[in-house]
Amino acid sequence: RLLAQGIDPNAKNRLMKKSFRKSAIKPARPVSSPKADAP
Repeated sequence: RLLAQGIDPNAKNRLMKKSFRKSAIKPARPVSSPKADAP
C-alpha cells in the first residue's frame, strides 16, 4: 500500500503539472482554476 500511495501522488502531480502548463498556454482558462482544483 505504501508503494501504491507513493506512486499515485507522483502520477497526480505530473497530471497537475501538465494541466497547469496547458492552462497557462490557453488564455481562455484563468490561472486561478488550477489553484482551485488543488486542495
